[in-house]
Amino acid sequence: MDPAITQGMAGVSLAIVLFGMLLAILWILVPFAIFGIKPLLRRLIGHMETIEKQNADVLVALRDLRHVPPVVVRDDHPML
Repeated sequence: MDPAITQGMAGVSLAIVLFGMLLAILWILVPFAIFGIKPLLRRLIGHMETIEKQNADVLVALRDLRHVPPVVVRDDHPML
């Protein structure tokens, strides 16, 4: 067999082995990352629920303000 072909096959084999090792490492680390993210997601959900409640309160307040007749204040005193 030609030495260039042998070297090429060795290089491809090395690349496949390195890629396999990278995938194995990621396969091991991904579950830890997912479980580490869960508490953060729960905290974000709590914050979003608080924001949604505040938005609902603001919408109710705006709806109540819409039914109040406007108050017009006039100042009949001239400025000096």
